Amino acid sequence: MDAIMPWLLPLILVILLLFSIVLFRLSNRRQKVWKRLAKTLELPCHFQGNPELVERMKEYRIGQRGKFPAVTAEIAGRWRQMDIHLFDYNYLVPKGGKMRRHTETLLLMRDSSLRYGQFSLLPRSLSDLPFLAQQAEISLAAKLSLQEHYYMSTESKEPASWMLDGSLHDLLSSTQLSLNLEGSPQALLIYYKKGILKEQEMIDLLSTGSKCFDWFKAQLH
Repeated sequence: MDAIMPWLLPLILVILLLFSIVLFRLSNRRQKVWKRLAKTLELPCHFQGNPELVERMKEYRIGQRGKFPAVTAEIAGRWRQMDIHLFDYNYLVPKGGKMRRHTETLLLMRDSSLRYGQFSLLPRSLSDLPFLAQQAEISLAAKLSLQEHYYMSTESKEPASWMLDGSLHDLLSSTQLSLNLEGSPQALLIYYKKGILKEQEMIDLLSTGSKCFDWFKAQLH
C-alpha cells in the first residue's frame, strides 16, 4: 500500500487533466457548430449565458426540471418575421444518488401577435400530464388520434378547440422526432427532448418552428 500511495496523486491529476482536455475539445467542437449555423442564419451567436432567458424558462414545463439551469450557447435575433432564441439549455438532474447534467436544444419564438395563454402539447411518452380532451363538439376520431399521441394542458385545465385541430396534429406528426410544443403569452417554445441537437437537426427544428409559428398566427385571423 505504501508503495502505491506516491503514485496515486499523480495518477489522479493525469486523469483529471485528460478529462479536462476531452471536455474542452467537445465544447470547442460544439461552438464551431453554433458559429457555422449563426453564419448561415446571419444572426449573432454567443456563449456567455443568458440569465434573463433562464428566468423566462420557468414559465414552461421543461424549465421546471432539474436544478442550476444555464444557457450555454445561443443564437438570437429577428428571423422570418419573428424574434427567435435557439439555445442549448442544461440543468442538473438526480440519477442513482448523483447529479447529472442534462442538455436540450430549444427554440423560443416570440411575437406580440401571438395572443395565446399558457399551454402544453407534449408527446404522451414524455409527460405525465392528464389528457383532458372532453369537448363533445370535437369528433371522436380527432379525440382518439390526439389522445393516442399527446397530452394537453392549458391554464383553464381544459384543452382549447384549436388543440384538437387535425392540421395541427399533422404538423406535430410531420417530424421524425416527437415534437414538444409549449406556449405562453406572445411566445412559442418547441423542442424534441432528445438532448443536444446536431447541426442539421437544429435546421430542421427551425423549419418546423417556422411552420408552427405560421399556423398559430393564421388561427388569429
